[in-house]
Amino acid sequence: MVIVVIGDEILSGHTVDSNSPWLVQRLVRSGHRVSRIVVIPDDVDEIASTLRQLLDQKTDTVFIMGGIGPTHDDVTFEGVARGLGVELSYSPKAASLMYQYLSLRNPDLDRDTIDTDPGVIKMATIPECAEPLINREGSAPALEIVRNGSTLFVLPGVPREFKHVLDSEILDKRLPECRDAQVFVDLPVSATERSMMDLLKTCSDNHPDVKLGSYPQPDRVVILRLSGCKEAVDDCLEELKSRLLDAFGKSVMVTSR
Repeated sequence: MVIVVIGDEILSGHTVDSNSPWLVQRLVRSGHRVSRIVVIPDDVDEIASTLRQLLDQKTDTVFIMGGIGPTHDDVTFEGVARGLGVELSYSPKAASLMYQYLSLRNPDLDRDTIDTDPGVIKMATIPECAEPLINREGSAPALEIVRNGSTLFVLPGVPREFKHVLDSEILDKRLPECRDAQVFVDLPVSATERSMMDLLKTCSDNHPDVKLGSYPQPDRVVILRLSGCKEAVDDCLEELKSRLLDAFGKSVMVTSR
């Protein structure tokens, strides 16, 4: 799985990408593996070339977020269409979903007004192979595209809309939890990384199916983070605690933070 973040505002530092960390956490805990997060500008050629590269690499699932809207700089749909080698086409279904959202906020809104609105027309003009997904938190349509063994999810970048579409339309429904869903355990330790080097390597070598990382914190505390299937993590944690107690005594364990 690869996440593609589209936005000049991300690359300029004006906006912080909060969507990717949230999505990665949800995916990993469901047993999925994210191999890369790519940030690219609002540029049609850049979007197209990035997508072509991912499809050539047989990437199973691609999340593309941002750049969906009514203004001239919202070019994600055009870039995706070019990358797939398909045309853009007006989607009555996408327009209908947008009308459902907008009419809830303005009951007097006429459907004919929606069908002739330039902003709606732009957002409802999508890659011809795309299936619109319901977005109950905004007017920007989300898309699902299945192409040559790859599944693409094209999502709005507004965090509220992004998370809603993922929760209601994609996670569980279109990406069910894998059998090897991972668990994560954090163990705060009052010691330095250097003093635990050999101990951590030994535990890691003894439990190759567990990822064991160390993350220094303020006040001379190191978070030891274990991830993997529950049984393997439990075994590794038991050995890790035993070795820490033998090396440093009970005082090394931090029970609260």
